[in-house]
Amino acid sequence: MRRVVHTGPEDGADAHLAALRASGWIADALPCLELIAEEPDWVPDDRGYDLAVVTSRAAVPWLLRHRGGISRLACVGKTTAERAARGGWAAEIVGDGGAESLVDRVLEGGRPRAVL
Repeated sequence: MRRVVHTGPEDGADAHLAALRASGWIADALPCLELIAEEPDWVPDDRGYDLAVVTSRAAVPWLLRHRGGISRLACVGKTTAERAARGGWAAEIVGDGGAESLVDRVLEGGRPRAVL
């Protein structure tokens, strides 16, 4: 039997472990990192952005506070999109396999002028 150690943050590890176990892996948790959202010392100038791209659910609260006039949102996955929706911003584009998948989905609709 194959064995794997999940080293990501505790938040959300249960879903990853369950998926691994359902696929036949022996899966253990060993959280080695913690995601901490920090406030950047800048706020984006929203006048030129066609699309905001969010690759981490930890970034959603900050972006919701500073989105300005940016109307279109793309999220790396379902969890990030759900968090944005709970904050009142529905994602137009949702990836399903990491950042590379998200880029592919964004480009399906044509190349945006400017992306945040």
